[in-house]
Amino acid sequence: MGWTDKSDSDFSKHLDCWAEPFTNYVREKRFGHSRRISQLSNMIRLGEITREKALEIHEKDHSNTEPLNTEQVLSALNITRDDLNKVFTIPSGKYNAYLSRANKIFAWVKTQSEILKGKK
Repeated sequence: MGWTDKSDSDFSKHLDCWAEPFTNYVREKRFGHSRRISQLSNMIRLGEITREKALEIHEKDHSNTEPLNTEQVLSALNITRDDLNKVFTIPSGKYNAYLSRANKIFAWVKTQSEILKGKK
C-alpha cells in the first residue's frame, strides 16, 4: 500500500494514524483527555513506564489545538464543521441508558433462559 513509518511523528504506527490527532482533539474537547490516558495508566501499573514519564507524555498529548489536517479528516469522513460542533455539545453519558434493539432482544432471551433454568 506504500505506507512507511514516519520517524518524525508520534502517530505513525498504524495506517490510520493521519486521523489520530483529530480523534484525540475530539476526545479532548468532549472528555478532557486523549485515548492514550488509559494506555498510559496501564503501562504505569505494569511497570513499563514511570508516572512522571506518563505525565510528560500526557501533557504533550493534552491539547485543545485543532490539528492541521482537520479539514482533510472532515472531508474524508463526509462530516461538516457543524456536525463536528454538534459532537462537542453532546453531554457525556448521553447514550449510556440507550439499549439497541439487539441488546433488548438479548436481555429478553437471557431473562427467558434464566426463567426456564429456574433462576428467577
